[in-house]
Amino acid sequence: MAFSKKAKIILGSVGAAVVIIIIFIATSISVVGPTEVGLQYNLNNFQLNEQRLFTPGRYFIGFNQIFVIFPSDLQYVKFSSAATQEEEEEPTAPSLPARTLDGLRVTLSLSFQYRLRQSTDDIVGLYRNFSTKYEVWRKLQARRFLII
Repeated sequence: MAFSKKAKIILGSVGAAVVIIIIFIATSISVVGPTEVGLQYNLNNFQLNEQRLFTPGRYFIGFNQIFVIFPSDLQYVKFSSAATQEEEEEPTAPSLPARTLDGLRVTLSLSFQYRLRQSTDDIVGLYRNFSTKYEVWRKLQARRFLII
């Protein structure tokens, strides 16, 4: 069964359209992991959707849009000595130097946990102020609070 030239052109056009539609749909679906929340970011006009915080799941968010991801589980901050850092797998900050009331020097090695508040306003505010580089600020705030 031979196809005419016109039928081959139509079949080729339909095939190309189907491939383009499949690619469009595949790139329009994004995932927020089980221990994450996300804000939708439009790469076309560089705007953040500040109306909705996406919880874990798969979403059809549209072409050329991504999720800005934030953790929803506990995050650890560690301040420890260099010897402990080599043994640990998680990144740590240097231990904290301090002084007693008598003026004696002490070194504090400690860790603490925190969880980001899971409200749209809090996550949007965090993104506006620090983008996704808020962890450095958290460590600086902890250091300032603990040393004073």
